[in-house]
Amino acid sequence: MKRLLLVVVLLFSVTGVFSQKFDFRRVVKPVNAIPDDSTRSIENLVAYFSTHFDTPKDRVMAVYYWIANNISYDLDMLKAGPQQISNSDRIKHTLSARRDVCQGYSEVFNSLCQSLGIPSVTISGYTRQKGKVMNLSHGWNAVLLDNKWYFMDPTWASGFVNNGSFTKKFSSDYFMVPPDKFILTHCPFDPLWQFLDYPFTHSEFINNDFSNARQRAYFNYNDSLAEYNKQTKLQQTEASARRIKEYGIENQMIADEYNLFIKNAEIYKQNEKVKVFNENVDILNQSSAEFNAAVAFFNQYNEAKNRQFKTMASDQAIQAVFDSCQARYQVAKTYFAMISNPDAEIKKSISVFKRQLNDMSNRLEKEQAFLKKYFNTRKPFRKALFYHY
Repeated sequence: MKRLLLVVVLLFSVTGVFSQKFDFRRVVKPVNAIPDDSTRSIENLVAYFSTHFDTPKDRVMAVYYWIANNISYDLDMLKAGPQQISNSDRIKHTLSARRDVCQGYSEVFNSLCQSLGIPSVTISGYTRQKGKVMNLSHGWNAVLLDNKWYFMDPTWASGFVNNGSFTKKFSSDYFMVPPDKFILTHCPFDPLWQFLDYPFTHSEFINNDFSNARQRAYFNYNDSLAEYNKQTKLQQTEASARRIKEYGIENQMIADEYNLFIKNAEIYKQNEKVKVFNENVDILNQSSAEFNAAVAFFNQYNEAKNRQFKTMASDQAIQAVFDSCQARYQVAKTYFAMISNPDAEIKKSISVFKRQLNDMSNRLEKEQAFLKKYFNTRKPFRKALFYHY
């Protein structure tokens, strides 16, 4: 924890790195006029920004300006260490307390942009400040505006830490920074989120030497992003871990992030197994319910047959009961066929149930043949069928 305290002193000390400037004056007055009761939830903020700003760029600018001016960096939370908290709970806390570490800033920013219909992502990585790579993970954002990805760091935009205290001071330096500029100070753990066709390795970022990047194969991040968006959570996590490893595990911080991805991949795998198991159990239960209904109809049919169908009003009534039995049996078979990749725990139940289905199939086939003969026999001679079948 002492190491973290040392790092945080420099946390927002980078200023004036990016030469591109934006005029925030057009958003200042309406943003500052937001009623307090409209700032305590994402929904209320989105409603206000949607009403008062027309273009995606102005809305993102308003979001950036509001967060940077209304959320303060929480040094106590930093000292407390990582928090096990969901993104939704983190957002609620940040909006309520008006304080958080970088994750709170970036999650609120991301949620607001996405709710406003602006493509946005949160990114985790590490930074360089005053020429020194910091041994502390950081979070920021990227948004898609005019078909181009730009970086935002609402945390760094909100102020700076000096002598163990946070000073609020808005900065526009970290608004809509292009990827080739942002990589000078911010390195994502996963190189995909550099948004560069020739991403830099972790070694190149740490050593501040970007001269060899174009000697590697063309990355084509647009295609990679399109593929990423098609993947499951497990596939995304495994792919991120693979890219992190490929681009170099150069220190313990990167190693910890890589191991976290590996751990999360295992969790997703286990969750997938549980999901498949539960789905198979549900399907088996549905199949069993239909099978039991088929058995009930078969028992009704068999009881009537044992009484030579004297309890049945007509041939149509007999056929209707038998058809109902066959119909429910077919539904049971259909559900049973939907079971996929069963594990050892459920295979025994499947095996027993399969034998029951096969047995019912044989009995239905036999009774179908009997009924065909029964219906084709003149009524005065039907009684004899019960003694010879």
